[in-house]
Amino acid sequence: MVKKGRFKGTVRFMLVADGDVRKAFVAGDFTGWRPLAMQRRSGMYGLTVSLPPGRHQYKFILGGQWVTDPDNIERAVSDMGTINSLVVVDSTI
Repeated sequence: MVKKGRFKGTVRFMLVADGDVRKAFVAGDFTGWRPLAMQRRSGMYGLTVSLPPGRHQYKFILGGQWVTDPDNIERAVSDMGTINSLVVVDSTI
């Protein structure tokens, strides 16, 4: 799940914590596809990041597997032909 963060220009990535998952990461074009560790709290993983306006592709990494966001139906095809989740940040966020 992805939603507007508490502060202007931020986006909150969230994922329900599965009992088998010990660590969760988010990676996207905004990180150069380098994974960022998400924090586990109250049965969910979460991470807030600052993003400039525009379209941003991302995926979650769970147990070494790259997965699209199960709670976000917005998708995009990467230059490599893979399917990624998509978040659009406008200048009012």
